[in-house]
Amino acid sequence: MELDIRPARMDNIETILDFMIDYYEIEGVEFDGVKSKGTLEDFITDGTFGSLCIIHKSNEPIGYFCLAFNFTLENYGKDCFLDEIYIKPNFRNRGIGSEVMRYIENYLNGNGFKAIHLIVHDDNPKAFKYYLKNGFRKHKASFLTKLLT
Repeated sequence: MELDIRPARMDNIETILDFMIDYYEIEGVEFDGVKSKGTLEDFITDGTFGSLCIIHKSNEPIGYFCLAFNFTLENYGKDCFLDEIYIKPNFRNRGIGSEVMRYIENYLNGNGFKAIHLIVHDDNPKAFKYYLKNGFRKHKASFLTKLLT
C-alpha cells in the first residue's frame, strides 16, 4: 500500500486539527480548537504520553492516530489506548485502516505492550464488527468517564 507513518511534529498540528474537525463531526464529539491545539502541543512536547502519528500516502497526509500509553496490573504490564484513528474519507475502504492497524500492533508487540484498547461508538456497527473480526473483544464491564476540573 506504500503508506508512510511518521511521528507528529509541532509543524503538523494544523493538519491534525483539520483532521480532528472532520473526525469529531463524524463521531458527534464536541470540538474545541483552542483546547485541542494546546493538548496536541502538550502531547508532542512531553513525548511520554504515547505516540501521535501522521499517516501519509504518496507524501500526502491522509490521516492520523494517537496511542495513549498505560500500565495495568490486569494486563500484566504496559497497555495502550487507541485514542483516535482517522483516515480522510476519499482514502477509506481501500485497506488503509487495516494496514495502519497492523503497523500499530507490530509497533506495540515490538515494544513489550500486552494489550490495546479502543472505544467504538454504539452508532458505528461497521467499525464494531471490523474490530471484533480482527481480534478485539467486548468486555463485560462498561467504560465510564468523569471529567475533572
